[in-house]
Amino acid sequence: MIVNSVKKIFVAPQNVTIKENFLLKSGKSLANLEVRYETYGKLNKDSSNVILVIHALTANHHAAGYYEDDEKSVGWWNEFIGSCKAIDTDNFFVICANCLGGCSGTTGPNSTDPKTNKPYNMTFPIITIEDMANVQMKLLQYLKIKKVYAVIAPSMGGMQALFLTTYYPTTFQKAIIIASTYSQSTQHIAFSEVARQSIIRDPLWDNGNYRKSGKIPSGLSIARMLAHITYLSEKRLNQKFGRELQNKEKFEFTFLPEFKIESYLNYQGNRFIEYFDANSYLYISKALNYFNLKEGYDRLEEVFQKTRTEYLLVSFSSDWAYPPSMSKDLFIGISNAGKIAKYVELETEKGHDAFLTEKDKLSKVIHPFLNNF
Repeated sequence: MIVNSVKKIFVAPQNVTIKENFLLKSGKSLANLEVRYETYGKLNKDSSNVILVIHALTANHHAAGYYEDDEKSVGWWNEFIGSCKAIDTDNFFVICANCLGGCSGTTGPNSTDPKTNKPYNMTFPIITIEDMANVQMKLLQYLKIKKVYAVIAPSMGGMQALFLTTYYPTTFQKAIIIASTYSQSTQHIAFSEVARQSIIRDPLWDNGNYRKSGKIPSGLSIARMLAHITYLSEKRLNQKFGRELQNKEKFEFTFLPEFKIESYLNYQGNRFIEYFDANSYLYISKALNYFNLKEGYDRLEEVFQKTRTEYLLVSFSSDWAYPPSMSKDLFIGISNAGKIAKYVELETEKGHDAFLTEKDKLSKVIHPFLNNF
């Protein structure tokens, strides 16, 4: 049974340092890799109840619960993780880590380079989705977890989960891949490049050294505004905003925001720069563009030949960032490899952001898949 829990659960982040040099796909390495993560629920005696949740681009390790010193700090997937929720912490031990390159505690451009004792900024090496996924494995090894019951991941997290389940084919029993893809589309690469250029061409960015001045480049807010448009469907935008004006009855013939959608996008952009890092956005968005699970293979089905994972692929009907066709391609590839896969397309007008907002619809497919032992 899935219920809404009204009791606030307070959590605290944890940290681990990976002492050995961490080799990246580029050939470069990172020393003293820091990983920040949170856990929910209890690990059972044989460690068979582990669920790894991997976040999307701009989220972090704080997937559920609240922080005691900030009761408004609810986790980004709190509606899904907890007692009697879709990912039931009465039964499962859930782990979520901030991704490599992030700005919430795991090593990234903001971190101190042990060689110089200064922030990496743009000296941070280029990273990939595969590197991020391998950091997840390092964390599991640190926690002495050899088997994972399920990995659940939306969007960018889904890409990491696909790599994990194919590169470590016997580690993950189940995988729920939500609104994701095996390869970044040309259109998405294009959007990402425009977003990055809005940061790089901002004089305040100062080649990545913007924190010296204490001024945050406004280009980061523009990057967020552009990305946010792709997260919502056209129908949802029309329903929510239409052509309505913000707090006025007629045009004032100005370049200041007048339409509600303009005000909304400006609000999202300004809010984003309060908690995210411009350099992290550059590195993570570039990692997305590099991702191609099919790299080195002629057919997608070849990628899944060795995996023992059972997959649930979920898409949203109005998602044009990672449309249903991408999840269908994955389903066909996995099925053609003779592996177990289920595909579900959820009808919604909420676009890509449905993985955050369609609690009831998404819970109804996650819960039975997880509890079908």
